[in-house]
Amino acid sequence: MLEKINRQYGIIRKLKLLNLYDSLDILPHGELTILDILWKASETHPGQYITVSDIAKQLDVTLPAISRTLRKLEMKGCIQRLTDRQDRRITYVVITEDGHTALSDSIEIITAFMNRVFAHFKPEEIEEYFYLSKKLLDSITEEEKLLKRIP
Repeated sequence: MLEKINRQYGIIRKLKLLNLYDSLDILPHGELTILDILWKASETHPGQYITVSDIAKQLDVTLPAISRTLRKLEMKGCIQRLTDRQDRRITYVVITEDGHTALSDSIEIITAFMNRVFAHFKPEEIEEYFYLSKKLLDSITEEEKLLKRIP
């Protein structure tokens, strides 16, 4: 069993060491995730703004972590921060046209890359990969829940 665990960790470690964001010349995952949240919010609720706190809650991360990523996105021109006129403690975040473009371009690049990657697989292998990945994730999630119940 230890051999299987080592094999799995070896694969995970190698995947983590890949720096596809740099190789593909796209925004890092955290920045893309925030842009995606902002884009979806602008599509589903036009004219309404999302707060920094809302983003932090959705991603289950701290406000300082979100602020660092927002600062990077702001420097790249992908977002704009707006302060509430009635309550200056509230900051809203809006995706800019450059942010839309960066997100769209990144999605296009990732899609093309993954299409090339999966071209090395038979269709049934792709389905098996997704099936087994989901099964592994579900099993790990279930076991983690059980661990949390143990006093």
